Amino acid sequence: MITGEQLRLARKAAQLSQGALAEIVGVSLRTIGNWERTEVVPPKHWPDLRAVFPAIDSPHQVPVEPRVEQAPDESEHTLIELSIGDRVRKYRKLEGMSKSELSEETGIPVTVIDRIEAGKRHDLRVQELLSISAAVRVPPAAIMFDVDRPFSGVEVGDPSVTGRVLPTRVIDLVDWLSGQSSDEDEELVDFERDLQEHGPLLIQPVGMVIEATYGPAGERAVRLIKLAKEIDRVAALRDHFRYTILRSANQVWPFREERGHRDTLNEALAANKLLGSEVAEELVAAVGDEGADLQTDMHRYAELTTELDHLHAALEGLGGSPRSSLGAMGRRDMMLFAERIATIRLQDYLRDAPEDPDQPEREKYRKAALARIERELRLFQSIEGDVSRLRERDVAPRDETAEAEGLEPWLQTMNLGVSGAPQDEDFEVDDVTQVELDLVAKQGTRNIEQADEPLRSSADPLGA
Repeated sequence: MITGEQLRLARKAAQLSQGALAEIVGVSLRTIGNWERTEVVPPKHWPDLRAVFPAIDSPHQVPVEPRVEQAPDESEHTLIELSIGDRVRKYRKLEGMSKSELSEETGIPVTVIDRIEAGKRHDLRVQELLSISAAVRVPPAAIMFDVDRPFSGVEVGDPSVTGRVLPTRVIDLVDWLSGQSSDEDEELVDFERDLQEHGPLLIQPVGMVIEATYGPAGERAVRLIKLAKEIDRVAALRDHFRYTILRSANQVWPFREERGHRDTLNEALAANKLLGSEVAEELVAAVGDEGADLQTDMHRYAELTTELDHLHAALEGLGGSPRSSLGAMGRRDMMLFAERIATIRLQDYLRDAPEDPDQPEREKYRKAALARIERELRLFQSIEGDVSRLRERDVAPRDETAEAEGLEPWLQTMNLGVSGAPQDEDFEVDDVTQVELDLVAKQGTRNIEQADEPLRSSADPLGA
């Protein structure tokens, strides 16, 4: 016999939310809540619950991990054609449908459904996708993409096409496909929620029956995407304040002379312990008249970091993952990445520019620096494209140790190893770009010695 209290304790011990358990067992969220409040769970569901919690009704119950299929390694890119069949099967079972019933509901032959779920059909026609998603009551995007990992990368198109540098993310493709806006009709959302929780609505006297658009699994997919969007928004806003704080530090603390202060500042930001810290007080004092604005930025950064932690916990409570897979960047991330790299590199070059009161020589130096930076970024694009193609043939390494070695050629190209770049032995990578450099380092490795020659030019003031 399984009691409601035993179910609640087992679920808590396994760190599962009611929604996650509902999806695993194949019932509604409301049903799980009712079970936990009742004295005895209906006997017909005992086998399903024992499959998840083997010791749920043993005399000496111990916390156990639920028997849930492990998520694939997030360092792998999510390939649409390799997982559609898995998701069709998953949502069909969660809806309690057999293949025959899905075939009757959609008009798709059972043999075709067999091939789709077995991965022998790597594409879905639009009408098939819409029919299946309506039958299993989930959004079409939940079948096409892994909404459990909304920040994972998805390879689309031909990697050899110029301009496609990094894989985009599930959350971006969901938005692009659905054309969704952040603005929602709150009354419609409430109406859908009522239908989900209380069942179909019969409208008299016409006898019209209205059902919820999505079932429990579909509703969970929608909630995952909404949470992911909110995480994206809050993270972008928090990053804005982080870079504002770091920019203030860059202006008053020279990198070489104040390395200790800047290291302490980065550690405090990473641990969200900047407010009230000694390094914060020293930075506020150093910026002078702008100290009040900087304190406001620090408070906003702390608030947003805390909010982001709560959103991550909510996403994980639904069974989702807030982590990004390697190389997964949205368009906004790509824009900021290129902007920051170019800005910092220009500052590096102009540091050694000649002091010219009339400016023509300095302006000539600046234009040459911009041309050099453009060539460097194009080279990076070429390197990343090569790595993508090598990965498709399983040639490029995927493990973190091997991928980390990619930092060496990247630094050679971007700062230290190319003829004509600043060659100061004491030069160290600026903290502001470290996150971007770390990300790029994970894209793989490539011998770029042959790429040195195109960057040389006798007409280049920056040349050797």
